[in-house]
Amino acid sequence: MVKILKKINYLCLGFLIYVAIRVACAIWPQSPGGAMCFILFCVSWFVVGLNAHAFAKGDDEA
Repeated sequence: MVKILKKINYLCLGFLIYVAIRVACAIWPQSPGGAMCFILFCVSWFVVGLNAHAFAKGDDEA
């Protein structure tokens, strides 16, 4: 149950990062075709995914 809650927390974190990027892109529309926003979005999800994986792995070992 705790693991599920922690994974949900990481999903929420990823969503907040996504929202922050979308807001930043709306404020800073000079980015070429939104390509920079897409790259930032992918990088943010990759980082969140790595963190969640490492976190879950650490829980399994405990």
